Amino acid sequence: MGEDAVTLQVFFARCPVGDSELNGPLWNELDEQELPAALRRNLSSNGFRAGLVGIQVPTSLSRLLLLSHDAGTATPGAGKPVGDGPPAVTLKALHVRAGKLSELVASGTYDRLPVLLSEDGQVRGKTYANAQGQFAVRAYPQGDGRVRLEIVPELQYGEAKQRYVGDDGAFRIDTSRPKQSYEKLSIETALSPGQMLVLTCDAQRPGSLGYQFFTEALSDRVEQKLLVIRIAPRKYDDLFADKRDAASE
Repeated sequence: MGEDAVTLQVFFARCPVGDSELNGPLWNELDEQELPAALRRNLSSNGFRAGLVGIQVPTSLSRLLLLSHDAGTATPGAGKPVGDGPPAVTLKALHVRAGKLSELVASGTYDRLPVLLSEDGQVRGKTYANAQGQFAVRAYPQGDGRVRLEIVPELQYGEAKQRYVGDDGAFRIDTSRPKQSYEKLSIETALSPGQMLVLTCDAQRPGSLGYQFFTEALSDRVEQKLLVIRIAPRKYDDLFADKRDAASE
């Protein structure tokens, strides 16, 4: 990667909706106050929860992500499946160029997705067809080693449409679907390598945008998802070891 590239380690953990640890002790160990008060209110009223974690990983988060301090590296899908669903914890590396848009899928695709949005003290509803929640992600390396991270919730919906867009002085054909971007819920923060941004929903706000992003209804249960984005250090570090390696020693 070039010097302007950043690697984000992206964890998704799955728990039963309303899980006591995910919605309780975890948030006593995270720093929600680092985000501006107005943004925290907007996120809360729309069913999102967000907080920051220092390099020292809280015990609750370590348990939810199945982390270990033993030597080794993280393995995608290291978690145990929840019922017959996907692995409880997955990890992927997202390589982003400075200022370039990357997209991080948050939800499955809904045939019909009713969304309640709270904005400027008013609540309005809208239903989207063939909709999927995602985050638009941009990263900006800073001179002091930190990375300024911008994350904007979006909905892709409807059918793909072909159009011409400008790109670095030329035109290209874009076949993406329409998007609804929620700029007032945009999270912007500067993280040092090893620090993390943690996001999930308020399990007590069904129907909210955050709830639709971070829950998934399966045949026999509803799961709640936890998203953790970590700025990866440039050099090797052994924080995220598969607990299976530790258990086998």
